[in-house]
Amino acid sequence: RNTFLYILKEALTNVARHSNATEVSVTLKEHPILYQMIIHDNGTSTKSNAFEVMIEGDGMGLDGMRKRVALLCGNIVFRNHAGFEIFVSIPKKSNIGREDSGSGLYQQ
Repeated sequence: RNTFLYILKEALTNVARHSNATEVSVTLKEHPILYQMIIHDNGTSTKSNAFEVMIEGDGMGLDGMRKRVALLCGNIVFRNHAGFEIFVSIPKKSNIGREDSGSGLYQQ
């Protein structure tokens, strides 16, 4: 729970600081073996602003998200397409030692 709250707070802060978004959607789902959260905004992002600022700038927020998700053996994906999207999945029971945990993949 705390991890999802942290990520949501950080994501909304990033939207306010780096995006020209007028809408943000948050989807929470419970599946049989995992929890999932998707945060998506409709902001504009060019090379000179949101996505690259968050990825290449101070980036502490995104790095913090990756670290928290990795501790729970989850995965987080950042995607820049028709806005900015953060996709998080965390298993209900941690699979300690899983090598692909918290991959933090970037997709454009």
